[in-house]
Amino acid sequence: KIECPVCKNIVILNIDELRKEYPIRININVGEELKTLGGYDLGLKIYQEQVEPNLIEGAKHVIIFPDNIKDISISFIQGFKHSLPGLLFEKTCYVYFKDEKIKDKFMKTF
Repeated sequence: KIECPVCKNIVILNIDELRKEYPIRININVGEELKTLGGYDLGLKIYQEQVEPNLIEGAKHVIIFPDNIKDISISFIQGFKHSLPGLLFEKTCYVYFKDEKIKDKFMKTF
């Protein structure tokens, strides 16, 4: 169940276990040719253009990075988290990377 941020009605979702816990899916689009995410400016841009507009207050989100990403820089993560407090992020977002090591690096930086 999630609360609609506009009308405050409760919305019941009938989806798989991950989607029950994190019903809002945000797919990050960086193109298939990009293998490494690097740079503060790129992290900030992706957050502002692809994540922030899709965040729903009170809901949990799964942020899905494409499978072609093989590495991520600390500066990218810093730019990505610029506008989002770490504790709030941890409570409301699950980050998916095909490679668990990248996910761990991402979450440790928060």
